[in-house]
Amino acid sequence: MVKSSAVETRDSLPTTGQTVRTYCQTQSLPLESVDLEVAGYPSAFLHFIDTSPTAEDDVLLYLHGGAYFFPLSSPALLQSMQTVAALSSRRLVVLEYTLCPATKYPGQLAQCVAAMQYLLKTRKPAQLVVAGDSAGGNLMLGLLAHMQQPHPSIEALDIQTSDKLAAAICISARTGIDATASSYDYNADKDIMGRHTMKAINETWRPDRGHVWAVPVRGDRSFWRDVKVERMLLLAGADEVYVDDVREFAELVGAGEAGSRMHLKICPGEIHDQWALDLGLGIEDGVMTTSLLEWAKTI
Repeated sequence: MVKSSAVETRDSLPTTGQTVRTYCQTQSLPLESVDLEVAGYPSAFLHFIDTSPTAEDDVLLYLHGGAYFFPLSSPALLQSMQTVAALSSRRLVVLEYTLCPATKYPGQLAQCVAAMQYLLKTRKPAQLVVAGDSAGGNLMLGLLAHMQQPHPSIEALDIQTSDKLAAAICISARTGIDATASSYDYNADKDIMGRHTMKAINETWRPDRGHVWAVPVRGDRSFWRDVKVERMLLLAGADEVYVDDVREFAELVGAGEAGSRMHLKICPGEIHDQWALDLGLGIEDGVMTTSLLEWAKTI
């Protein structure tokens, strides 16, 4: 059961939609929002910043973190992700998915798939970059898993077998959920996350532990090696508890192998979602942040 204090903290924050609207008003940016119908699940919102839902331009779809429980409440994250989008010559689109426990697994994945299907009405897969941090990174990998093999309760995307997204950016993603990796021990006193946090997340999110769509490391190499994305960046802090799970997933997609376009960057001395923490403190030269921005230029 979610503690009342956590619910009170969450409910005191602006919703993702409110944060997006405030950011756009402050920056004098045009905003158009679409109410997405999702079969079998609540509707979600897709926010188009400085672009139109019906445009044919290249876009970056951002899936925010927050344990599937907290909204996107930091304008600094939007500012940074819009910079990432601009560096890759794209416009920013933000998915406002339903938070837990109102919607549990695989509800957020169904909403993400609906968002991608909407974007594909006017854009080709090669025009799309998907980025996610923490839970958003997990959701992004769930989307890629769905493109490999559709989730049994979610409609398949209407794409060709050979179609691939332009790129995927995965920041401190949750790739495993069992909290058995060694990094949960050797980074226990360094990170803001831990076994107790993972337990609380699982109790609220309630994923199917055997599903690759929720737990990416459940897939084997044959499942992930032809993942439908041209390029992928996996970022993790050397001092975060997720790092060994991220390394395991990186091996599954062939990161680091000769000729691979899948890249793993372990950021020394940094913890879970360090870029978000740095942005909140006004730190712009952290390893995770600079790695993200430099890689965006190469997409």
